[in-house]
Amino acid sequence: IPADPDKTLFRIGDISKLLTATAVLQLVEGGRLELDRDVNDYLRTWQLSPPFEKPVTLRHLLTHTAGFDERWTQMGALTSADERGFARKISLLIPARVFPPGEVYSRSNMGYTLAGAIAERYSRQPFSRAIQKKLLTPLDMKSSGFVLTAEQLSRLAQGYDPQGQPIPYRYYYDLPAVGFSSTAADMAKFMIAQLQYGKYGRKYLLNERYSRGLFARQFTPHPRIIGTALGYDGLRFGSLRGVGQNGDIDGFSSFLFLIPEKNFGFFIAATGEKLDFRDEMADALVARFWPGALSTDVPTVNVAATVDTDVAGYYRHNRIAHSTAEKAFSLLREQMKVEVIPEGVLLDGVKWMATEEPLLFKKENGGDYLFFQKNQEGQVLSMTVK
Repeated sequence: IPADPDKTLFRIGDISKLLTATAVLQLVEGGRLELDRDVNDYLRTWQLSPPFEKPVTLRHLLTHTAGFDERWTQMGALTSADERGFARKISLLIPARVFPPGEVYSRSNMGYTLAGAIAERYSRQPFSRAIQKKLLTPLDMKSSGFVLTAEQLSRLAQGYDPQGQPIPYRYYYDLPAVGFSSTAADMAKFMIAQLQYGKYGRKYLLNERYSRGLFARQFTPHPRIIGTALGYDGLRFGSLRGVGQNGDIDGFSSFLFLIPEKNFGFFIAATGEKLDFRDEMADALVARFWPGALSTDVPTVNVAATVDTDVAGYYRHNRIAHSTAEKAFSLLREQMKVEVIPEGVLLDGVKWMATEEPLLFKKENGGDYLFFQKNQEGQVLSMTVK
């Protein structure tokens, strides 16, 4: 059945975080919340465990730097009512804290779920209703929502697994992180409001200060690494800087990216899992509209006298369980091999050239950087590529 950009709804997975981040900032602008205040101050019946001295803040939650462990099991809700009641369940589902807040980027759906629960409490109404009132209605997004009506569900595209088998509609306790559904036309309205720094027609969702904060880099392990903003991941297109978010959920894939300085936005959704051409598509669009951007010469760097040999070894994604039995699944995750060579390092066979810093490398014939972060004991803590 041909998709209709005005009528066909798609589940957009992680792009849901952009709606949640915007809703949180509306409450910050209204003085009800503070980005850098201990989130325990906003929790009434339970508290985050304190294994680290530094408190977790909303800024940490929105930049995936709160240090939460990963969790997959027990995240599926049985009914829509259970899903809508995520805030009552979150104290039982919140994972352990395994990294000090603000030190390591590690994507966390439960971090966003906690942010959504706080937004629900301080909006004084159910989360989905608050999103409807504060975002969807002002933007005239009539075919979108975290909770869909029967009529909207009738227009939802059918999702498929990698084998091409249809997947039934599923409910999730991490609703604020992954549960939004929308049409291409509605997402265009959302992007226009984001690119116009909170303005849509004669309406203002956010003032410009907080809207720009959505795009501004909030965390990076090194100035050369593009880092993450509030809700958005930073993107680099040669001389242009963008922000974006991939969306993956059972049966669906999506991708949204913006280049604010060019007033440009792009959104795509598909009824299949884990699109593998999103980066290629983004580069192709940039090359089409701004052909000189990607070909911009990358500044040369001074080669370091030595390369820190501690960086050699095998690495895996840090979005794994560290403290529960789920860590057994990490044994099946793909590992990446780093080898030290005279010119720098090889990452799965791809050459990264040494720079003036022993732990920073630049991709050969490219603009991306590779950085190894060490802890206070001098051990390699993480590897970041961007």
